[in-house]
Amino acid sequence: MQERARNRAIYIGTIASMLALTAGFVLAATVGTIPAPPAQGGAYTAAGTPPANVATTGARLTQAAATGAVTTNSLASPHVLTVTTSSGSDALNMNAISTVGDYVQTITITLTAGSPSVAANTEYSISLFIAGATGTPQLLYVETSATFGSGAVDTLDISYDMGSGSSGFTITAVSDLITQCSAVGTC
Repeated sequence: MQERARNRAIYIGTIASMLALTAGFVLAATVGTIPAPPAQGGAYTAAGTPPANVATTGARLTQAAATGAVTTNSLASPHVLTVTTSSGSDALNMNAISTVGDYVQTITITLTAGSPSVAANTEYSISLFIAGATGTPQLLYVETSATFGSGAVDTLDISYDMGSGSSGFTITAVSDLITQCSAVGTC
């Protein structure tokens, strides 16, 4: 009788282990990316949840205190972030901040180091959509530095210049979509 109970416990333990292994594989295969945003038609909302250790922590509307050039980047050559092993921030412009006093929408995104979630040399595609200001999502590509590691927290302040507001605009929603690319230069 004890032999039968022991065999049953081994059998049940084996099934439980196989289920946990399968669930872990499925989770690992799906956490890395977020689906592409839906076709734009006036009802854009952020889709899904950002990858682990990447979080949108705020959105604010201010007036530009200084001008600034657009952050140079592309899929093949993403903007490399400056934070390595401590806390810091990077200011990025989706478009040029052309005039002091322009209305600027800023989205704050925080990347916290942790392999494999936010590891060194990881590229992200960031899509920013401001309903009432941007007709389509604006894309920015960033990459964590080669030494982004233990203890690193990078706060990205991503700004979009909406202009003077003299012709008026109504913001109905601010959305961002963050996608972790499979490799640098491939998204």
